[in-house]
Amino acid sequence: MIHARWPRIGEQVSMTPEGQQRWQTTVVQDRRGDLLAVATPAPYVGKDDVRPGQRWIVRYVDAMGEYRFTAVVRAVEQRPVALTWLELADEIEAVQRREHVRFEVRLPARIWVDEDEGEGRAGTGRGQPGSGGGDTGGADSSGLPAATVDISGGGARLRVAKQLPPARFYKVSIQLPDGPVVSRARVIRSCEQRLPDGRTAHHYALAFENLRMADQDRIVRFIFAEQRKLRRRGLS
Repeated sequence: MIHARWPRIGEQVSMTPEGQQRWQTTVVQDRRGDLLAVATPAPYVGKDDVRPGQRWIVRYVDAMGEYRFTAVVRAVEQRPVALTWLELADEIEAVQRREHVRFEVRLPARIWVDEDEGEGRAGTGRGQPGSGGGDTGGADSSGLPAATVDISGGGARLRVAKQLPPARFYKVSIQLPDGPVVSRARVIRSCEQRLPDGRTAHHYALAFENLRMADQDRIVRFIFAEQRKLRRRGLS
């Protein structure tokens, strides 16, 4: 279970009036007891839209998850810096756990049968590594080409042009901006999608097995960085 915490001074948060979806990004400037001061979001500076007694929703993220709480505006300062003082009105809620934060994104990937765990010999399918007897560790140049539909710290959903050969476990390589993540994986769901041009795409929901913690952290950092970009653009 995530330990809920107050946002730290200097930490970026998003906030919106309760009952609305007008998220604005700002930064925590000060804290005094149960009061938290944030820089008044730019669209509200010098206006009467932020008033004492109003209720706002505040959210923020870190590598462990997303947090959210309701706060009441206690004071608004305009000089020397526009600040809004908030008081916690409800418990801080951890709304997502790191392994469940699933993000829709298309990333290049490759997948192949795990030679140690396949029901048959790996490389028996066309395009699978091992057909030349070499090391299958070259994940970026071997296996069936694929692309992610979504990804989380616990797994990913892949779209593959060809059906995977039967196996208990696979190896998957997913290309993050800072380099590939390679993990053993098992299929937990699969389905087919008929494309407009008549071709069939195969979708596989994968659960990572024995994923290194450092690689899980990389995935989660990537997801939250992309979510922050969307929020700054007003798309989340």
